[in-house]
Amino acid sequence: MVFLRIALFFLLIFSGFSRGVGVYFGTFDPPHAGHFQVIEIALKSLKLDVIYVLPNVEPTNKSLASGFLHRRRMVKKLQRKDLRIRTLDPERMESFYSANPTTYIEDILDYLKWRHSGSGLYHICGADSYLKMKSYQKLPSPDENRIVAVVERPGTILKEDPVDQELKTRGQLVFLKGSSTPYSSSSIRKRFSNSQLISSDELFPPIQKYIRLHKLYQKP
Repeated sequence: MVFLRIALFFLLIFSGFSRGVGVYFGTFDPPHAGHFQVIEIALKSLKLDVIYVLPNVEPTNKSLASGFLHRRRMVKKLQRKDLRIRTLDPERMESFYSANPTTYIEDILDYLKWRHSGSGLYHICGADSYLKMKSYQKLPSPDENRIVAVVERPGTILKEDPVDQELKTRGQLVFLKGSSTPYSSSSIRKRFSNSQLISSDELFPPIQKYIRLHKLYQKP
């Protein structure tokens, strides 16, 4: 079964048949089941060949976040759950950040557009991140090869404004229904610090093992 999955993966990649590439930024401290649900929804709904899951090098307003390398290594363990999940080399991401911390996410997106020039690029995000993207004026320009895919939680309705409607008309904005199951990175970190059990449904066991091995989220 594993061999067939691997064979299908490489057949899609090297056959020239490309449907779309996803990019999902976040803190991922740690990457939990809620993050993986977003990944699954994006892969299935958008029929993506691959999705890049990329921890922010220096998360905004999160000075106490775990180091970038720890968060990237935890994300990389998600590849065991789905071979279509990818990350970028840490050196490459850090070089983009060092060159310009204020635009490095846009620079990474430009790099992936070039790397997958024959594919549509989907910028995956949650509703909160999309609202920040709007407030920071980081939405796709009319001639840009980027589609924003917003994964919404049931019960959370975004009121569309003229900006949203224009993006949808241009085919640069889609809304996807998400899961109602609540997960919280801060809650998981707190429970680790209190030596409480975390279920495997909430946090992938290899990630739990990594956290314990490196003593992340322990009280000072």
